[in-house]
Amino acid sequence: MGGQAMNRRLTSLAEVLLIVGVIEYCLWILGPQIARGDTYAIGFWWMLVLLGGGHILWFSPMVLHRDPPSLRGWAWPREPREGSGQWRQAWPLYAGITLLLGLFTVSAGLWRDPGVLNEIDRQTFVIRFIVYILSGPVQALIFFGFIHTRLRTLIPVPGNGTGALRHQALVGGSVASLFAVLHSPNWPLLLPAFGLGLVWSWLFYQRPNVLLLGLCHAALGTLFHQFMRVSFRIGPFYLDPSGHILATVIPGFADLVGHRF
Repeated sequence: MGGQAMNRRLTSLAEVLLIVGVIEYCLWILGPQIARGDTYAIGFWWMLVLLGGGHILWFSPMVLHRDPPSLRGWAWPREPREGSGQWRQAWPLYAGITLLLGLFTVSAGLWRDPGVLNEIDRQTFVIRFIVYILSGPVQALIFFGFIHTRLRTLIPVPGNGTGALRHQALVGGSVASLFAVLHSPNWPLLLPAFGLGLVWSWLFYQRPNVLLLGLCHAALGTLFHQFMRVSFRIGPFYLDPSGHILATVIPGFADLVGHRF
């Protein structure tokens, strides 16, 4: 039994390293080639996205580990929706955290620059929020539905009286660190990303729900970008505003967002 548990942990570790490696490869290696319009790089990017998505959505949770929806925070149709992450049980906590952090973000932005409201473009605000509504759940699925779940099963629970709390702290710290590192080299964003990673890890640990976390990400990401005036560009595009992967691989995306991202 101990050998099987160790094999599962090693498999989970390998999966996390693989997906993080694919993300970094797509960003740092393929990204500049895609921004130049390299057709082969664009095709290879889409292939990795499809393979990675298949692994996260099907092979890992359904075949390798048989994770219940109550652990991974999402469910296929006809799967039982049980546990503390069910919508009716989870939404009040997500809504409360989002409201609290949203008010803090707006207050911090106004304290930093009392005239920030005059600098906010309504069209940019709406477009950014709409894009985040679509991308937020995807990021929540990767970092929490997949990485958080794998680390939660990978890191053993200590056997003493504070074991559950220590396990939660280890999982949250690991996820938050990865979440922050993957925002490099945008140094002004690393500390906020780490802090939000900790909050979201705690939230997901208590109430696993990918969709609610994605909506929380969308609301807070939009407010932070607009009120704190911090660039969200990462990877090789941090200092190169002319490049953008999604603006190249998704038809019409560049016309929609322009340089708003």
